[in-house]
Amino acid sequence: MFDNFRDRLQTVQHDLTQGWKSIADKAKAVNKKLVRKTTFITDEIVESGDQCFSCNLEAGSEILSKYQKQWAEIHEASRECAGRAQSADQIISEFSKKCSELHTTMSMFHSELALLPEVIKNIETAKADIDAFGGQIEVLDNLMMDLEEACEKLDLERRKAAQGLKLSMLRHNREDDLEVLKEELQSARERKAVKLLHLERQASIEKRQVYEDAFLEQMNYYIQYGKTEEPISMLHSRSRSSGSLDDVMLEDDTELHTKELDDFFGSETEPSEVPSGVDKEQTTVGLSSEDEELLNQNLPSHTAESTAQNATEKESTDVVKENKEDSEQP
Repeated sequence: MFDNFRDRLQTVQHDLTQGWKSIADKAKAVNKKLVRKTTFITDEIVESGDQCFSCNLEAGSEILSKYQKQWAEIHEASRECAGRAQSADQIISEFSKKCSELHTTMSMFHSELALLPEVIKNIETAKADIDAFGGQIEVLDNLMMDLEEACEKLDLERRKAAQGLKLSMLRHNREDDLEVLKEELQSARERKAVKLLHLERQASIEKRQVYEDAFLEQMNYYIQYGKTEEPISMLHSRSRSSGSLDDVMLEDDTELHTKELDDFFGSETEPSEVPSGVDKEQTTVGLSSEDEELLNQNLPSHTAESTAQNATEKESTDVVKENKEDSEQP
């Protein structure tokens, strides 16, 4: 459509130009003819003057001036029309240039419109790729979360293993300390038992010596006087008043002493067999005064050792339980 319009404008411009050229050429030809006629008339007048003809020389001057004036007006109008045609030609050229630019733009627009389906297809493909990337990103996010959970579990297992190792080392150290404490308590118990046995032997030796001295004294007295001075059971009060030996009893209770000593040593080796409700007096019933003093001297130390041992065992048991609870907690 624009090409046809441009062709029409160019055709009109060409026709106008040709028309103005033809008008100018015709005007020039008419002017030459008028000049020739005027020259011919002037020559004829001169010749007629020479020939002394009498005629009106101003005849037709008005018509000539009229035609000259009209020709001048036409020439001026043709000049103005030529200027206007030139400006119109310039405007038409600019308009044609703009039309050509618009045609080029429209051609480019049509070519781009022709590429529009391919662009839409590429956009759809890119959208599908973006959706696929979104799915892959979600999968990667889930995998990263699983990896974080696995790392946390691994860290937890490492901490549990480290805590278990610390617990085992602490338990081993506590067991070693417990064994050392047991050995110390056992050695102390053995030393106490040896000391008690030594004291009992010494006491029995002293008793035997006292019995022998008393028997010899009674025998000498009997040999001299034919009777005993006093019963043997009364020597306890005499020995107490004399102050030679403390708490000497002359009753024949050797079997009872042996049984009670066995019970005493058995209670040291197995302290759990003694009932908790039995007091000290019930455990020492039937003993002599010397044995009671020995027991009173050794029983507090033995009770303190047993209490310390029980407290140590309880403390070690509590520590082991606390370590187990700490290891079980995450």
